[in-house]
Amino acid sequence: MYLSSTAQPSVKATEPPQTTAPPTGNASAVSALRDRLHTMSLQSPGSPSKGARSTAEANNAPASSSKDARFTAGSNDEDNSTTMTSSDAAQFHEEFVDLKDIVWKLVKSNNRLKENSSTIKNDVSSLDEEVSSLRDEIRLLREETSHLRNDILHLRGENKELLGCQSALTDIISSLKCEMARLEKRYKDRHNPSASSMLIPPAFDANAERFYVVVKGRCPGVYTNLVWAQKMIEGLDPKVYIWQRVDGYKKAQAFYEEAERLQAVNVIERDFPNDGGVYGPIVPFVPWRQS
Repeated sequence: MYLSSTAQPSVKATEPPQTTAPPTGNASAVSALRDRLHTMSLQSPGSPSKGARSTAEANNAPASSSKDARFTAGSNDEDNSTTMTSSDAAQFHEEFVDLKDIVWKLVKSNNRLKENSSTIKNDVSSLDEEVSSLRDEIRLLREETSHLRNDILHLRGENKELLGCQSALTDIISSLKCEMARLEKRYKDRHNPSASSMLIPPAFDANAERFYVVVKGRCPGVYTNLVWAQKMIEGLDPKVYIWQRVDGYKKAQAFYEEAERLQAVNVIERDFPNDGGVYGPIVPFVPWRQS
């Protein structure tokens, strides 16, 4: 700080300026820069400090002072001014160096921020590309899922048709077995006249899905072989014979027993026992009453 013209003749040595630790962040560096600039503006050589101005006002000398006192005060003021000017120059130089370091650090920090900003922009761009790629993959997966659902529905329909064909093939195989048994029996009867020539109906399957109930025909009853059931009404007048396809064993039993209760069960157009080798027995085939 500068001393006014009324200060004491002896001037104490100026203390060395205190250095402050460099700020760690941009905000603290900017704040330190502002404080240094403000201090330099207050301590410029052309504007004395508040202490100097207050000392001058308190020690304001009267107008009737002697010429020797004025001369002595003026001489001391020149010496003080010279001493404070060189000290302030050194202090300003040190502060200038500190300010230069602070500005350099700010420039480096700004460059790092620019680099980080550029890196973040590149990362965001990469993430946008990955998100777009994931959206395309999700769209393709949805399309594949839709195609798979359609294929499953188509396969279910084909499986249902295959089950129907399997059931028909089972009936045909059973009928062929019966025909083979009949042919074998006929062959045996020709070579052994004493043997019986009665044709045996196909085996009954209680676990079948479909049952064929013959109410009026060559041999009424409940069958699981479609070929044999059709044989019991084949060639008859459609207005005379009665038969029905029923799903489930219980329903088939109830249907036949209801026909018995109504006395609708009847054997028609048989030449028994002469046709026993073709149409089998004449007694109605009721599986739940077989021993």
